Amino acid sequence: MELVNTLVDTDQFDSMEITQLKRNLWFLNSLLNSNILGEEERKNYVELGLEVYNLITAHHVFKRSSTLLADNSKSPESDSSLALMRKWILYFEANLDADNFPSTQGILNVILDQLNAYPSRSADEVCSICGAGPEQEIIGELKNWRCSEQHEIPRCSISFLQCNMVPYYICRTCNVIAHPAIVESENQNTCIYCDGYLQLPDNMIGAT
Repeated sequence: MELVNTLVDTDQFDSMEITQLKRNLWFLNSLLNSNILGEEERKNYVELGLEVYNLITAHHVFKRSSTLLADNSKSPESDSSLALMRKWILYFEANLDADNFPSTQGILNVILDQLNAYPSRSADEVCSICGAGPEQEIIGELKNWRCSEQHEIPRCSISFLQCNMVPYYICRTCNVIAHPAIVESENQNTCIYCDGYLQLPDNMIGAT
């Protein structure tokens, strides 16, 4: 673990700027994709990568929620996105070590107070394929949503909404996706985790 701490400054994650967190995530992912790690080192890097991933998500949730709450002409999709982000904050804070991440908890508490005061729609989700409810209520896993009938639908990395519309945009570096309506209506064409360009699948580029 000494090598990990020396290279990525794990004790400073909480106070890092978002650009530094993104660099560390890129660094960790590069190491995980290499063949130089032993089993124990790989396990440590996976845990650190998830930690950084969640901290970047927390920054995104704060920024996006603040923007949407200030918009007086919010769409139903914006309301649903806010409700899901509130749900994610509650999950994340329940699993956050507040002693080691006071800054992160502070910014999330600020936006959570605003979300609690906002009369948004319910965060209850139903499957866009069959209408069934979720397999489980927690929203810790952001990459996919699964219903009780086992339909698995990817989540939009920007809005947290189900990506039930194809083709969706993809970050070739992080492999996260984004709902086309969100990317196009909000002009949000970069990945929230690496700032890479969100792209349509190769077989769709020539058709656009």
